[in-house]
Amino acid sequence: MGILDLIVALGYSLARMLAAYILSVIVALLLGSAMARNRIIEAVALPILDILQSIPILGFFPVVLVFFVESLPRPLGLEASAVFLIFTSLVWNMIFGVYVSIKSLDPSIFDMAQIYSFGPASKFFYIYTPASKSALLANTLVSWAGGWFFLTSAEVISLGEKEYKLTGIGTFILESFNNGDYLNFYLGTVA
Repeated sequence: MGILDLIVALGYSLARMLAAYILSVIVALLLGSAMARNRIIEAVALPILDILQSIPILGFFPVVLVFFVESLPRPLGLEASAVFLIFTSLVWNMIFGVYVSIKSLDPSIFDMAQIYSFGPASKFFYIYTPASKSALLANTLVSWAGGWFFLTSAEVISLGEKEYKLTGIGTFILESFNNGDYLNFYLGTVA
């Protein structure tokens, strides 16, 4: 293993992190704004999300193994499982950030939107998204750190006696350490 392997591994990991992050932002904006503006969705989703956020990434492995790894074609299933596992470490605080941002808006903003006949799409793009921008940016730092922390767990998936290792920085670090290649281990950790 060398520098080129490290660069390739870092590229794969960044692509997975970026895919999970984009998915997290979309889900956070949609679900957070729906919870903030609809009492029924809020009553149902808030307790479910509160429970889901307390489950560590390893708690989602059974779902990943059954749904993604076993039911989808091998390369797609493994990549989807890694992105989903990273997604579970990113999304929760982003959803709550959007929810709180919209919930704390002055009610007169929604009265004005009604006067100007804003439809659901206009409200989403002109009210909810700008109001959530600061919360999303602040929570991105925490979420991204959580995603990096669980990256190794997401890139090495064990299913019984089978072990699937995806190309990525987490696998690079793990294999370097297991092979006693401490130089690449430290280079991977720094990267």
